[in-house]
Amino acid sequence: MLERILHLWSYKIFQAIIAGICIGIGLLIPSFWFIAFFGLFIFIRFVIYEQRIQALIAPSYIVGLLASLFTLSAVTLGVFPFDWFGINTFFFQALAVGVTCFLAAAVLASSYLLFAIAVFYLKTNTWYDIFLLPSLWLLGEWIDIFLLFIVQFGPGSFGGPHFTMGWIGYVLASDSIFLQFAWFGGVYLLSFLAISLVVLFIHFCDASHTKTKQIYGLVLLIIFSLWAIGHVLKYTHVIFTDTPSSKTLSVAVVSRYMPPQYVQSIDFQRNRFQEMLQLIAPLRNIDLLVFAENTTFLRTIRIDNLQLVRDELLLIGRDHHSPAILDSEDVKTTGDVLHSQSILYRDGTEENFAQKQFLLPFGEYIPYLYRSVFMLMHNSTLLRTIERVRGYQPGINNAEATIKGVVIVNRFCDEVMSPELFRTQVADGAQILVNMSSLSWFHGSVSMYDQMLRIAKVRAVENGRFLVQSGNMAPAFILNQYGDVVRESVWGHRQVVLYDVPARTNMTPYVLFGHWFIVLCCLMIALRFLFQTNKIKKIV
Repeated sequence: MLERILHLWSYKIFQAIIAGICIGIGLLIPSFWFIAFFGLFIFIRFVIYEQRIQALIAPSYIVGLLASLFTLSAVTLGVFPFDWFGINTFFFQALAVGVTCFLAAAVLASSYLLFAIAVFYLKTNTWYDIFLLPSLWLLGEWIDIFLLFIVQFGPGSFGGPHFTMGWIGYVLASDSIFLQFAWFGGVYLLSFLAISLVVLFIHFCDASHTKTKQIYGLVLLIIFSLWAIGHVLKYTHVIFTDTPSSKTLSVAVVSRYMPPQYVQSIDFQRNRFQEMLQLIAPLRNIDLLVFAENTTFLRTIRIDNLQLVRDELLLIGRDHHSPAILDSEDVKTTGDVLHSQSILYRDGTEENFAQKQFLLPFGEYIPYLYRSVFMLMHNSTLLRTIERVRGYQPGINNAEATIKGVVIVNRFCDEVMSPELFRTQVADGAQILVNMSSLSWFHGSVSMYDQMLRIAKVRAVENGRFLVQSGNMAPAFILNQYGDVVRESVWGHRQVVLYDVPARTNMTPYVLFGHWFIVLCCLMIALRFLFQTNKIKKIV
């Protein structure tokens, strides 16, 4: 048996399969995050020592394809079946899921291939590779965003560095100490750090000179000593303690379990409204009440006795004022354009709040590439059906609101994947971050929730803000500025999460300087072209 395994290991494709699966598992399952490093070790070591460019192409692409397929499985498996999409035929559902997943994975896999090719031509076999290789990896992930945008370009697409699901930096978000580096350079620094650790360990294992191995061993020892000390200090509350704030908001966050219903009778809306009202009725002295995406609590208020509702809300609120209620619904604006829009309700008035900008392909619009396929299939009827149900447009309103002197901003569900959207709002003065989420499309997928929670942790640390996320078909939670879960509802239970959320005004380096680390990585790559290998001190 051992001989057979060793024989298989001699094949590069077999190594690629193992590496891709390990990286994918680490990205998909937060509890197994460390497995990703085993896969990265196999892949990057193979890339460093391979002498033929032809032998790099297929294995590298296979690694990326498998890793991406595993990562995207949280979306594709969770979303199926999707009769809510407007497609009721099993064949078309399966075809759409399979093709979409494979095409997206094929695009995302290109970063692995680009990394391998760039390393082959640019590696120095010196200490500089510890900085060069992570820079090449990060640049590949950055390029992936824009390649994916080309494939997903459509009437509802929103360009920019937003779709970061599958970035290797999120693996480190599962560790509370490594996660803190996002404060300095965002998820970009986390990706750089993850690859740097792997490259450093490879050099340590393969160093031929005793002195060189000792140097690398000392560096690794220092890194992991700091990591261990950080854990001790964190859990003894010597560092990473909450900074007292003079302003707080008493926030109630709702978790509900309601599958998508697009054809709703008046009786159905009344029953849903009564359920929500019973859920929040015991609350007292609340400043802000956050519902899940598309709860449409405000819409159903209009059906019932408005004065009775106002009396109930006065009991929930503070100082004889009803709480500010953050809700959302689908609205059509001028020109019959469909938007997903949050609405702030307070003191008997409604205020149009933020509109969703980063839309999810297929879920909220059909890319032009797929529209062409529908037309070639002479199935324009199906296309019109889908567009009638899911034909959204990116919003233009990116508003903020001040509640009791505290500035809050709101984003929707998958927008938490964007490092840029929250950052720009925090730079403009946002003090508390809110994300209205719903996993009803994904049937309450645990894998999807785990990935979104890990991504949300990075957003909280990047911006140095508390992040409040409501949930439908998934728990609601509140994160502090260190990415710690301070409150979380119970899976499968309609529940309200309460917490006095402090307002924070400090600006993290990531908020102040944005994509500075991407620029730095590009400079590191440029230096490789400016200086010859013999001008860099050799390590072997």
